[in-house]
Amino acid sequence: MLETAEFFEELTANGVHVGGLVVNRRTPDSQDAFLAQRRASEDEALALLAQTLSGQPVVEIPWLPHEVSTPEALTALADSLPQSL
Repeated sequence: MLETAEFFEELTANGVHVGGLVVNRRTPDSQDAFLAQRRASEDEALALLAQTLSGQPVVEIPWLPHEVSTPEALTALADSLPQSL
């Protein structure tokens, strides 16, 4: 979260418009204790990020069962993002 806020500040200080934030590999909601704890930690970090960079749209990409390692997979992922970003 801190790295994201610092990078955001650096980009905007250098005149780069940031249209939003993408959170990659978001842990799914789960009854499993390990996954639930990871999700709770992510929730805390995202709440802090929302306070720090209020007004920035945030898109969450779920933790996918495969890597986005081909042009086709990247295109599919990009197509799933809101056009406003």
